[in-house]
Amino acid sequence: MKIALITARADPYIHPIDVHGGTTLVLNLISSLVNKGHEVHVFTRLDEYNENNPQYKNVRALRQKEAGVGKVVMSEGLTVYRIPYVSYPETPEKWASQLKESKEFLQNVYPYLQNLKPDVLHYFHLLSFVGWYSLFDEVPYLNKSTFSPLLLSVGRKFEVLPKERIEFEKKVLEQIPTISCQSTGEISTITCNYGIAKEKIVKVPLGVNTAIYYPKLNFDRNRIEDSKRTLLISPNSIKPQKKQMEAIRVLKYLQDRGHDVLLAFMGNIIDPEYMEQITKLISDLGLRLDYLEKVPSREEMLQLKTDALFLPTQSEQVLSDFIRSGDVAIFPSTDEGFSLMNINCMSCGTPPACSLIPEYSEYMKPNFNAIAVDIGKGWEGFALEIDYFLKNRNKLKKLSVNASESVQKFSWDSLIERQLLVYDTLSKHKLEL
Repeated sequence: MKIALITARADPYIHPIDVHGGTTLVLNLISSLVNKGHEVHVFTRLDEYNENNPQYKNVRALRQKEAGVGKVVMSEGLTVYRIPYVSYPETPEKWASQLKESKEFLQNVYPYLQNLKPDVLHYFHLLSFVGWYSLFDEVPYLNKSTFSPLLLSVGRKFEVLPKERIEFEKKVLEQIPTISCQSTGEISTITCNYGIAKEKIVKVPLGVNTAIYYPKLNFDRNRIEDSKRTLLISPNSIKPQKKQMEAIRVLKYLQDRGHDVLLAFMGNIIDPEYMEQITKLISDLGLRLDYLEKVPSREEMLQLKTDALFLPTQSEQVLSDFIRSGDVAIFPSTDEGFSLMNINCMSCGTPPACSLIPEYSEYMKPNFNAIAVDIGKGWEGFALEIDYFLKNRNKLKKLSVNASESVQKFSWDSLIERQLLVYDTLSKHKLEL
C-alpha cells in the first residue's frame, strides 16, 4: 500500500527535539510499515527560524534545514516531505492562528497528494486535518482517511480551549470514516462528549519499542533495597500540563520525611514561564538545583550535591538509559491519552507513579505494576504513595519486576496488525478527490 502519514505537530526525524509520545507513535508505525514492504510518505511542517519562536522550535527549524527541505527520500519505501507554511507567532487569537497555520500547511501538501494518489491517509492531531475546511467544500480523499486525535481537545482539565476548536474537533470525528484511538478512556471521551458511534472507532494502543526500552539488568541484585539514595525521574516536556511543580513538592515532602531523594528531569522547555515558576519554587523550598548538558550515569547522578537536576531531551537510546537508571518515574499529569512514556518506563522496569485515569486502564494495575494516585488527592497523594514504597523497598522491587513483565504484550510489532486492518479497509474505497 501507498500510505500518507500527515503530522503537522512535529517532525518525527528531528531528534531529540521532537521526542514525545505522538512522535514516537509515528516513528514506530513508520518502521513497522516499511519493514512490511509498504510505501510510506510522511508529511510534516517545515519550521522557519523566528525570534518570536520558543527556543525548541528554532532549534528544530535549524535541524530541519540541515536534514533537508521539501521532498527527501530517506530510504527504500520511505519519503519525508518537510512542507513550508506561514506561521503566525504574534497573532493573539491562538486558535485562529493555529487554524491559519493548518490551512497554509495543507494548501502546500495538496499538490503532492494529487501527484501521489495514496491508498490511505492517516492524520495525527487535529491541526494536521482541520485546515482542509478553510480550503475546500469537501475534504480531499476523505473516504481513504483515518484520524488519531492523540490528545483530545474536549475534556481537558489543564486548560480551557475555545468553543470553535471543540466544534471543529466534533466535525472531524463525525466526518472521518475511521477513528484510530489509543485507549478505552479516549474512546469513552469521544462517544460520551460527541455521540460518535463506537462502530467507527478502532482501538490501536501505542506500542513500546522493546528493542530500546528493555528491562534494567540489575533489579535482582539488591540495588533497590541497598541504595542509600533514591533516584526519582521525570522524563517529560516542561509545561503546565505535565505538572512538574507537583513533582517538586513531592520531592520536598519525601526529604522532610527523611528520604535521601534526587529528582532528575529530562525534557524540552516548552513553556519558559512555567520553567521560571519551577525554579522559583525550588529556591523557595530551600532545595538545590543543577543543570547538566551531558547525561550522567546513575552512579554519577547519585553522587551529585543537588536535589533537583535538569537535563535536555535526548535521543530515545539515551532516554531509555536514563529511565533504567531511575527507581520511580513520576507523572502527576491528569490529561493524557494512552501515555507511551508510562509503558516505556514500565518496560524498563522503572514503575511510574501516575494519576489513576481511565486512559491508563489498558495496562496499569494499581500497586501491582504502577503507583496509581486518585486525582482528588493531588500531589499529597503522590507523596504518600511513594513514601510508602520507599519504606518498603522489597515491595518497590516487586513493583519494578511486575511493571517490566506486564507490558511486554504491548510491543509495537504485536499491535501494528490492528492498524493495518484499518488501512486495508480504507484502501479498497474508490479514489475521490
